[in-house]
Amino acid sequence: MFFFFYFGNSIGRLGENRIVNIAFEREIKDRIYAEGYCDINPFLNNNHNKSYFLNELQRVHSPLVKLFKEKYPRNIEELERIMLPLLEENEELLNDERTVDYNCFVIVYYILLIFKTSTEKLFFFGFFV
Repeated sequence: MFFFFYFGNSIGRLGENRIVNIAFEREIKDRIYAEGYCDINPFLNNNHNKSYFLNELQRVHSPLVKLFKEKYPRNIEELERIMLPLLEENEELLNDERTVDYNCFVIVYYILLIFKTSTEKLFFFGFFV
Protein backbone atom coordinates (compact mmCIF):
# COMPACT_ATOMS: atom_id res chain seq x y z
CA MET A 1 0.00 0.00 0.00
CA PHE A 2 1.22 3.50 -0.81
CA PHE A 3 0.36 6.84 0.77
CA PHE A 4 1.32 10.39 -0.16
CA PHE A 5 1.42 13.33 2.22
CA TYR A 6 2.71 16.77 1.38
CA PHE A 7 4.20 18.62 4.33
CA GLY A 8 3.71 22.16 3.04
CA ASN A 9 4.13 23.60 6.53
CA SER A 10 7.82 22.59 6.42
CA ILE A 11 8.49 25.20 3.72
CA GLY A 12 7.23 28.16 5.69
CA ARG A 13 4.90 30.67 4.04
CA LEU A 14 5.44 29.03 0.64
CA GLY A 15 3.32 26.12 1.86
CA GLU A 16 0.38 28.52 2.01
CA ASN A 17 0.94 29.94 -1.48
CA ARG A 18 -1.75 29.02 -4.01
CA ILE A 19 0.70 28.63 -6.91
CA VAL A 20 3.03 26.40 -4.89
CA ASN A 21 0.14 24.19 -3.80
CA ILE A 22 -1.13 23.86 -7.36
CA ALA A 23 2.37 23.02 -8.56
CA PHE A 24 2.75 20.23 -5.99
CA GLU A 25 -0.71 18.91 -6.76
CA ARG A 26 -0.06 18.81 -10.52
CA GLU A 27 3.42 17.34 -10.22
CA ILE A 28 2.70 14.70 -7.61
CA LYS A 29 -0.92 14.08 -6.63
CA ASP A 30 -2.49 14.42 -10.08
CA ARG A 31 0.11 12.11 -11.64
CA ILE A 32 -0.50 9.49 -8.97
CA TYR A 33 -4.24 9.61 -9.61
CA ALA A 34 -3.95 9.69 -13.41
CA GLU A 35 -1.09 7.26 -13.92
CA GLY A 36 -1.07 5.25 -10.72
CA TYR A 37 2.44 6.40 -9.82
CA CYS A 38 4.72 9.41 -9.90
CA ASP A 39 8.42 9.21 -10.66
CA ILE A 40 10.02 11.59 -8.17
CA ASN A 41 13.59 10.83 -9.24
CA PRO A 42 13.87 14.12 -11.15
CA PHE A 43 13.23 15.89 -7.84
CA LEU A 44 15.54 13.71 -5.78
CA ASN A 45 18.57 14.05 -8.03
CA ASN A 46 19.91 17.50 -8.85
CA ASN A 47 21.11 16.38 -12.28
CA HIS A 48 20.25 19.62 -14.06
CA ASN A 49 22.48 22.66 -13.92
CA LYS A 50 21.45 26.30 -13.85
CA SER A 51 22.16 26.88 -17.52
CA TYR A 52 19.74 24.09 -18.46
CA PHE A 53 16.91 25.76 -16.55
CA LEU A 54 17.88 29.25 -17.71
CA ASN A 55 17.77 28.16 -21.35
CA GLU A 56 14.47 26.29 -21.04
CA LEU A 57 12.74 29.03 -19.05
CA GLN A 58 13.93 31.71 -21.45
CA ARG A 59 12.70 29.61 -24.36
CA VAL A 60 9.16 29.48 -22.94
CA HIS A 61 9.32 33.10 -21.68
CA SER A 62 8.67 32.12 -18.08
CA PRO A 63 9.15 34.67 -15.30
CA LEU A 64 10.66 31.82 -13.26
CA VAL A 65 13.91 32.42 -15.13
CA LYS A 66 14.68 34.94 -12.35
CA LEU A 67 15.02 32.06 -9.87
CA PHE A 68 18.01 30.65 -11.69
CA LYS A 69 19.78 33.98 -11.98
CA GLU A 70 20.17 33.99 -8.18
CA LYS A 71 22.24 31.76 -5.94
CA TYR A 72 20.33 28.66 -4.93
CA PRO A 73 18.56 29.06 -1.58
CA ARG A 74 20.14 27.31 1.39
CA ASN A 75 17.24 27.53 3.81
CA ILE A 76 13.55 28.37 4.07
CA GLU A 77 14.14 32.06 4.76
CA GLU A 78 16.20 32.51 1.59
CA LEU A 79 13.67 30.48 -0.38
CA GLU A 80 10.81 32.70 0.81
CA ARG A 81 12.79 35.88 0.11
CA ILE A 82 13.46 34.80 -3.46
CA MET A 83 10.23 33.03 -4.42
CA LEU A 84 7.35 34.77 -2.66
CA PRO A 85 7.68 38.14 -4.43
CA LEU A 86 8.12 36.44 -7.79
CA LEU A 87 5.03 34.28 -7.31
CA GLU A 88 2.96 37.20 -6.02
CA GLU A 89 3.94 39.30 -9.06
CA ASN A 90 3.04 36.48 -11.45
CA GLU A 91 -0.35 35.15 -10.34
CA GLU A 92 -1.07 34.20 -13.97
CA LEU A 93 1.93 31.86 -14.02
CA LEU A 94 -0.17 28.72 -14.25
CA ASN A 95 -2.76 30.04 -16.70
CA ASP A 96 -0.88 29.23 -19.91
CA GLU A 97 -1.55 25.58 -20.78
CA ARG A 98 1.52 25.51 -23.02
CA THR A 99 3.91 26.17 -20.13
CA VAL A 100 2.03 25.20 -16.98
CA ASP A 101 3.56 21.71 -16.72
CA TYR A 102 7.11 22.99 -17.01
CA ASN A 103 6.49 25.88 -14.60
CA CYS A 104 5.02 23.46 -12.04
CA PHE A 105 8.05 21.17 -12.37
CA VAL A 106 10.44 24.10 -11.89
CA ILE A 107 8.59 25.37 -8.80
CA VAL A 108 8.73 21.98 -7.09
CA TYR A 109 12.33 21.36 -8.17
CA TYR A 110 13.48 24.78 -6.94
CA ILE A 111 11.78 24.42 -3.55
CA LEU A 112 13.38 21.03 -3.02
CA LEU A 113 16.84 22.53 -3.52
CA ILE A 114 16.86 23.57 0.15
CA PHE A 115 16.96 19.89 1.11
CA LYS A 116 20.47 18.54 0.76
CA THR A 117 19.81 14.80 0.59
CA SER A 118 17.31 12.52 -1.09
CA THR A 119 16.29 11.29 2.35
CA GLU A 120 15.36 14.84 3.42
CA LYS A 121 13.32 15.26 0.23
CA LEU A 122 11.52 11.96 0.76
CA PHE A 123 10.74 12.94 4.35
CA PHE A 124 9.34 16.27 3.09
CA PHE A 125 7.03 14.41 0.74
CA GLY A 126 6.09 12.00 3.49
CA PHE A 127 6.41 8.91 1.36
CA PHE A 128 5.60 5.75 3.24
CA VAL A 129 5.50 2.27 1.75
